Amino acid sequence: MGIDLKKHQGIGESLKAKDVETDKITVTVKDIGEDTFEDGDKLYLIVDVQGTGIVDKKFYMNVTNTNRMAKLHGENTDEWKGKTIKMHKALVMNPKEKKEVPVLRISEE
Repeated sequence: MGIDLKKHQGIGESLKAKDVETDKITVTVKDIGEDTFEDGDKLYLIVDVQGTGIVDKKFYMNVTNTNRMAKLHGENTDEWKGKTIKMHKALVMNPKEKKEVPVLRISEE
């Protein structure tokens, strides 16, 4: 099999704006979980991106996306499974790099 080149090509297990070609996508939530990092726990969704062949990708939720998901589908994360959600690309300021970077945001639809 050899070395997994995905980690050297910037293709990881998590869904990022650079992974999708269009500005708007629709995903289906398959599962929800948490990972622990040095700076705390991060909520994630396991999603399939419709019409792309991208399946079983983690989408890490920041505060903005978590609040939008709760507004759209309620506070009980168990009820998020199976939901179809729309996302769009947005530019946000990365404080570490001090430049705008593309991200995926859950749309308020």
